[in-house]
Amino acid sequence: MAADPPHGRPRTSQTAARRPPGRGDSPVDARASRSDSRPDSDRLRHQPRSGRHRRRPRPAHLPPREQAGGTDRLPQQRGRGRSLQSLAHLLGRGAVVITLYSRAASDISLSTALDAVTGLDGAVAFLSTPREHITARVRDGRCHTRDGVRSLDTVFEARIFDEDKEVRWLSTSGHQGRAVALSEEPGLLPDSFPDRLADLSAAEAIESHYLLWGQALPGEGEWTTLHTPQIGTLHVPFPAPEPRRRLRLAAREYVCAEPEHGNAYVGEERLVRIEQAPAEESGSGRG
Repeated sequence: MAADPPHGRPRTSQTAARRPPGRGDSPVDARASRSDSRPDSDRLRHQPRSGRHRRRPRPAHLPPREQAGGTDRLPQQRGRGRSLQSLAHLLGRGAVVITLYSRAASDISLSTALDAVTGLDGAVAFLSTPREHITARVRDGRCHTRDGVRSLDTVFEARIFDEDKEVRWLSTSGHQGRAVALSEEPGLLPDSFPDRLADLSAAEAIESHYLLWGQALPGEGEWTTLHTPQIGTLHVPFPAPEPRRRLRLAAREYVCAEPEHGNAYVGEERLVRIEQAPAEESGSGRG
């Protein structure tokens, strides 16, 4: 499991969206998943390297390059403290800063965390156990699968989400763990979560999508069965899509500014909903 991100929220395992379910992983199609947009090394791609600036002779046919003071100098490096407003200007005049709020609680069970967050009825729940990945629907503070109420005794990680908020829970010891609630509306966060984490300010929020593996089998009601011979079967709390159409997971990415050099990066991603994929996306991937 990956470490907490800089603003203190537990990041769920990326592998949960890239390996087959039935072994504790998510149903997201690996070939449709995005890789982490941040560079592998600590040095940003466009960050100047100290001591590496070397001036080259200016061609004789070009006029002298003059700057302040009448000298021909290298461009000055951007100073520290580039503000978020600067990135907002780069992304377009009139850009609105978006704030993602979060609160956390430690030594809390998953069932207690579900009870603490109001308005979760109808939310989708991704539950990971040592043996399988389960998709459920929250009703009255309990997780319901197609077969009924699901026990949370063996769940070690969970992400519960709807259009407005997400709750993440990670087991730390037995049935106790750490929970974090995230939302752009601070009033939707539970007061019973004592730790208020640092706000995340973003210059833009963009929607991203991940295809769910497998083709939808014919059916009725509120659940769809996805199947592929290579992986197996998964029941998803979403009505059956149109013929030859697939389902996808929608998420909201928060684009932030690196303060020293102004580079943009995705500071956080919040799951939003399961939806029907457009026809142009439904013909690719597994199944």
